[in-house]
Amino acid sequence: MKNKFLDKVAEQIEDERSRKLITAELESHLLDKIDYYVDIGYSKEEAEKRATEEMGNPDDTAVPLNALHQNKYRGVFTFICLVAVTALFMATVNASPLFCYVAEYSNLTHYAMFDFWSLIILTAYVLMIIYSQKKSHKSVAIFIIISLGFQVLMSAISITLQGLFLLIIKFSSIFQPAVYAIVTIITKGPIAYIDSLFAYENIEYSAVNEWCYTTIPFIIMALLLLWAIAVLIKIRGNEQMKGRKIHLKITKVFKNIFIVFLSVNFLIMGICAVISRVEINSKSTEILAEREKIIDFVMNANLKTTSNEFLDNAKANGLDFQLNFKYGKHPTFDSSDKEYVYRHNGNMISVKDINCNMYLSLDYNALNTSIFYDDLLLTTKEVDAINNLKVGDSISKLYEKSLIYKASAISKIYYANDNLGNPKYSLYPCMTFVIDKKGQTYKTIDISVSGGKISKICEPIEHKKEYETGFNFFIQS
Repeated sequence: MKNKFLDKVAEQIEDERSRKLITAELESHLLDKIDYYVDIGYSKEEAEKRATEEMGNPDDTAVPLNALHQNKYRGVFTFICLVAVTALFMATVNASPLFCYVAEYSNLTHYAMFDFWSLIILTAYVLMIIYSQKKSHKSVAIFIIISLGFQVLMSAISITLQGLFLLIIKFSSIFQPAVYAIVTIITKGPIAYIDSLFAYENIEYSAVNEWCYTTIPFIIMALLLLWAIAVLIKIRGNEQMKGRKIHLKITKVFKNIFIVFLSVNFLIMGICAVISRVEINSKSTEILAEREKIIDFVMNANLKTTSNEFLDNAKANGLDFQLNFKYGKHPTFDSSDKEYVYRHNGNMISVKDINCNMYLSLDYNALNTSIFYDDLLLTTKEVDAINNLKVGDSISKLYEKSLIYKASAISKIYYANDNLGNPKYSLYPCMTFVIDKKGQTYKTIDISVSGGKISKICEPIEHKKEYETGFNFFIQS
């Protein structure tokens, strides 16, 4: 017999043999009721409707019956969910700095891969709560409540005290990338998000961004907790035959919210990812052209000036540097040291003004974990050309075949005043080239120039790529 009540009860009985026996017995009761109403004059359809209504809430019937007939795999599923919840908690505590989009200004960078990982983690929580609700599995709901409850509590305490910002990072930043696509599209448009998939993208500090990347992830985490609590209340109510329709409605609302949120995110990100791959060649050409422009600017930049004059000149060249809030979001600069940064399409330039122009330093870095910056790795011919360079060679050899535009980093300093009366002098550009790559290990070589000629060629150094708060640092091994 096909009946919604019987189907609802059957899907909540885990043991297959018990499911058949229980549904057969319920079906017999239901048929008896239908026959009774037909005998007293109701049509077959009306009789089935009234009989089904009298059977009551299928959840109220299924939960206690399922508790009496649990299958032998229930403990295995419980263990799997416990391991999953523990793993997600450990990821939240230990790996969350990778997902942090709201830290010091210097760390506000976006990496597209983390968008998908963040959504996958959120999806894992959602699926476990849905499983707990569907199978009336209290243990899973309790695991999630304990884990998320602790995280929400610590985040709320840190927000209240306004001084334990690291706690917010540890316990809510895991969901920050999950909102990046929607926030970017709403505030900047779809093209901005598509562009962000090609390379590291700077997230400028603003009150809107602070709210989006701090408050919204906290709300997501809190909603997950409330949903898990609502599911636990519903299960307990059904077990005690006190389940109410309001509990079912509340859990459905939470379920629909997260399903819509995840579906929209995955849809948007999937479409944008496809578009980005279609445009990869044209975008690659655009990024490479910008890199050449930036490197030419850095190589020719005049540091024998004040930082304000330098910044005005940079702005005239289309490079709008912003003050790097090195010591927090709302710093009070007690010293005269300042740093200004420009980031775009995976390129970063920083200018440090130390002690009121005691010296200016200029650093360029290509964040070469982007899909485009594998081309920073020198070819065999280019490595041979580097190895054939000698001290005293003209810098023009670095411009041959655009070799200089493959520099992963350039650094130069001008000492204007050391407060000791020593003469002014410059440290001329030092360029870094990636000459080998094996997995996460890179080998680089530094070349310095002075007076238009190569002044120093260093021995190659091996580096291991390490992640830290949204950036890739190269640490000498």
